[in-house]
Amino acid sequence: MLSGKRVKYCLLTAVIVILVNSCSLAVDLKPDTSKINSILANAKFALDTNNLLISSQLSGEALTRSINAEYIHGKAKSLLLIGQILSKRGMKDSSMATFNKSLLLFQEISDELGASEALYCIGVTFSEISNPDSAEFYFNRVIEKKQRINDRRGVALAVNNLGSVYTSRGIYSKAIEYYFLSLTISEEIGDKLIQARALNNIGLALSIQGDNAKALEFYLKSLKIINDIKDLTCAGAINNNIGNIYQQTGDYELATKYYLESLRVRQSQNDSLGISFALNNLGDIYQIKGKYSVAIDYFHEAENIKKNFLDYSSLAGIYINLGKVYRKTNKLAQSMEYLYKADSIYVKIDNPVGSASSLIQIGLTLLELGESEIALKKCMLGIDKAKQVGALEIVKQGYESLSKMYERRGMHAKALDAFKTFVVYKDSIYSIEKSKGIVRIQMQADFDRLMQNQKQEQEQKLTLAQGKSIKQTKIANIFILAFAITLSVFIVFFINNRQKQKQGDLLAFQKLDMERQKAELTHQRDELQIQKDLVIHQRDRIMAMLTDLGESIDYARKIQQALLPSDKELQKLLGDYFLFFQPRESVGGDFYWVAQNDQTIFFAVADCTGHGVPGGFMSMLGVSLLNELVSRSECTSPAKMLWTLRELIIKALSQTGLDEDSQDGMDIALCLYNPQNHHLVYAGANLSLFLVTSTPPVANEKVIVQGNIVELKPDRMPVSYYLRMIEFTEHHIVLNPGDCLYLSSDGFSDQFGGPNNKKFGYTAFRNLIQSVSIKPLDKQKDILWNEFDKWKGEENQTDDVIVMGVKIS
Repeated sequence: MLSGKRVKYCLLTAVIVILVNSCSLAVDLKPDTSKINSILANAKFALDTNNLLISSQLSGEALTRSINAEYIHGKAKSLLLIGQILSKRGMKDSSMATFNKSLLLFQEISDELGASEALYCIGVTFSEISNPDSAEFYFNRVIEKKQRINDRRGVALAVNNLGSVYTSRGIYSKAIEYYFLSLTISEEIGDKLIQARALNNIGLALSIQGDNAKALEFYLKSLKIINDIKDLTCAGAINNNIGNIYQQTGDYELATKYYLESLRVRQSQNDSLGISFALNNLGDIYQIKGKYSVAIDYFHEAENIKKNFLDYSSLAGIYINLGKVYRKTNKLAQSMEYLYKADSIYVKIDNPVGSASSLIQIGLTLLELGESEIALKKCMLGIDKAKQVGALEIVKQGYESLSKMYERRGMHAKALDAFKTFVVYKDSIYSIEKSKGIVRIQMQADFDRLMQNQKQEQEQKLTLAQGKSIKQTKIANIFILAFAITLSVFIVFFINNRQKQKQGDLLAFQKLDMERQKAELTHQRDELQIQKDLVIHQRDRIMAMLTDLGESIDYARKIQQALLPSDKELQKLLGDYFLFFQPRESVGGDFYWVAQNDQTIFFAVADCTGHGVPGGFMSMLGVSLLNELVSRSECTSPAKMLWTLRELIIKALSQTGLDEDSQDGMDIALCLYNPQNHHLVYAGANLSLFLVTSTPPVANEKVIVQGNIVELKPDRMPVSYYLRMIEFTEHHIVLNPGDCLYLSSDGFSDQFGGPNNKKFGYTAFRNLIQSVSIKPLDKQKDILWNEFDKWKGEENQTDDVIVMGVKIS
């Protein structure tokens, strides 16, 4: 349910947009322009302190009064403020249109200062939506106008923003040149806030180039200024950047401290975009610590905020982090999806540093997919891009990744060379002297903070002492004042009569003012009642929608259950079996399937992309297509069935390999069994088949034998469009009575829990299967369920879970 404050803001925003686009309001009254200017000043103060609700109210009132008064300057300034409010709320298109309307009005009345402010806001908006070319054009126009009217503060701000444009393009030397120019101007005019911003941006450019010691020095100077002037407008960004330095140098405790401070400051200012930066960085810390589910939650929370603000560059950074964490959790298809999204954004907005980073991460995921040759090419391309713009940290990461790729391919000499280059870059960035420099700078900052606290304590003591001295002086002066008071009585008596008359007039005026305030309060009360009624109406609508949605999901669950084989069918075709099936939600993406064609029994376990309703739709499609395939008499090969199934899914989902295509598909273990001769044929897409037998086959790279348990390895590709689409491998094996088969999705092994909140793990799952195989099948299911429930504990279920066991009779 929407909060009252949120509803009120939505209503105000709607009113503002209507006012902005309205040009035919009746002119009944022409208010005093001084009153409008006073309202605008209050609206600007509310905006600067991030009180967007109050600023929206006041700006809307100023706009209405200005239109009624035909006060063009007031209308232009109102629109400028409204544009900034819309921009802070992520409504970039509306804010851009409003800024342009404001610009036209300022130009109409030849207001150079107002026009330059409108141009500045347009430039900032283009910068925020990652359009550096347009941003540069507008900031240069701002500088021309500001110089013409001798607005040096405006020049310093525009020059600082121009530096940020060059930073986003990777042109760091020119960016730092502009930052220092902004710093020089702001020092000359004594503007501490712009000084802090310039110092912070210089630190950011130096950090990207790998000079973390110098970067930290500039960050701490910036933070000191912010603390001195007690202006928190950019304190969140500075703390965030300092946290990045400590994260890169491996001091995760200090990094977390600064990230949390950044989050606290930005939450106190209702700075949603700033909050998303802190959430992303905290997610990265949890990723490094191995707490992947927590990290993913932080990343997705930050992603949702970024999407509202069209902050494409930062959104791409989150996609890289998601790609990394999904690679670490072995969800390689999702990893590739997010990494390609990131690279596509970076290329589109001309951000070579981000593109270099995404290419290296794509290479690492391709390496895990077994595509080492393509992985090498992607990694080398990323290194070249990073070298071109001098992003040493990215170059260092690239050579470390390159070393792993050569090692995986058995090219040990090249792996060693790449590792040596990695060490060279690492030493150049994190040398002992630089590390000492970072520690020294931090200690100096802590010392300065301590001295500042002591200074404040001394000032408080001095103030108390001065207070005592003043009190004694007052007592001494009482006697002098007594005589003066006596003398003044006669004068006061004369003046008092005249003041009574004035007080009478004042009381009459106050009475009128109180009546006006009473009328305003009555009007506000009526407005609040209207808003309350609207909230109740919206709540009822939402509850009705949720009820309909719940009924729809329940209906989808019944449809899915109807499509899945019944216990009777399973027992008839499989004989002695168990099924541990636990969807994460009402509808699941995992499914099981059995069928018979002549003497051949088909059975499978599959894991579709996603879970819940989307996964349920994919599972229904999978069951339908498998039923269609088994009805064909020529389907006697599981490998060919998977090939045909892949073609049907690609056709059904219109997949062509483009980024905007659906990435849905499935992992599956498919078996064909002839009970007459006990001959089993298996083919798999990312899902293994486990076999417990007294006569294991000969081991090879596709057949892993450990004691009496055999793992038949699947092909590392899904049943959907993929970078590598080759024929699936078949395994043929003759079974003996008493042998047990196990098919499973990755839901059990991926479940988080236990004392350290980590994954159950693939190896632990295989060992569990081996340990329960000696038990009767019905007992095996109970043991698996109890072990899963015990491991999960209080954690949420991570994914759908399915394990099927079949005993050969």
